[in-house]
Amino acid sequence: MIYLLRVGDTSAFALTGGSNPVWSPDGSRILLLSKRDGNYELYVVNRSGDGLTRLTSNGMPSYSSWSPDGSRIAWVRGDGRLMVMNADGSHNITVAKSTPGYSPFRQAVWSPDGRELAFAVGDGTMHVANADGSRDMTLSSGGGVLTVLEPPTWSPDGKRIAFVGWSQCNLGSCLAIYSMSAQGGEETLLAGGDAEDEEYAVWSPDGRSIAFLSYPGGDCPPDWCGRGPNVPDLYVMNADGTGRRRILIGAEGLPAWSRDGATLTIATLDSSGGSGLVAVPLDGGAPQRLSSSGGRLSPDGQWIAFVKWK
Repeated sequence: MIYLLRVGDTSAFALTGGSNPVWSPDGSRILLLSKRDGNYELYVVNRSGDGLTRLTSNGMPSYSSWSPDGSRIAWVRGDGRLMVMNADGSHNITVAKSTPGYSPFRQAVWSPDGRELAFAVGDGTMHVANADGSRDMTLSSGGGVLTVLEPPTWSPDGKRIAFVGWSQCNLGSCLAIYSMSAQGGEETLLAGGDAEDEEYAVWSPDGRSIAFLSYPGGDCPPDWCGRGPNVPDLYVMNADGTGRRRILIGAEGLPAWSRDGATLTIATLDSSGGSGLVAVPLDGGAPQRLSSSGGRLSPDGQWIAFVKWK
């Protein structure tokens, strides 16, 4: 069941049955996954709880995302095809197909202008495809960094893409954060080599910073770094990889920037703000606990959508 909680309130209300809630850019609708009609399919519902509409049929979808203007939805079919459809489920087209013999790609991320989608493929290459299906380009380079199947992140001007790939470290091989031109070329290492893993990178709205998660250690056992289970911390760095600083101990999942770039919202297991979902100001202030249930904050910062399993 998907629940909604207004920030500042203590009681939530049930919205509808389903999982994987994704807010529309204007915060008025929620994309979700449900098997209420038999198979897992994509649905959309208004924030008020009415207007539930089924969008896919026999697609077994996963990893859906809204276009920046909210008019289209990108999603991955069970057979590995990347699809784009209108927000009402019409005009469903194939944008890209997964590489035969490899695991299919996961969530595709829209470019800021809504014309392209960036995604990692199971063979370790980063791709950019036109959202109308007219082109699927492999971003290759001499470095040949193998990507992992995490969502990449576009710079706000659409010129560069940051992503997670493999790098050498004290443990032998670790996850690291790279960036490269959206037109292809050499990868630039931004964060990696000093920690066990660096991942879940997200570009700031002004393009000056990148938030990411970093697992401590580097030469400690993979799941134990002196302080208990190896839980990552939330960091921010300049877009060129300099100025790295930790802003929260104990975080998990993909961080989200506020529209003004002043705070980051992240799920946490243990912090000074309490477990659950917290908003972390970048000016050094104390984290604000938004909910004890985790979840996803609406674009206007007023509502939290979360899943509670029955």
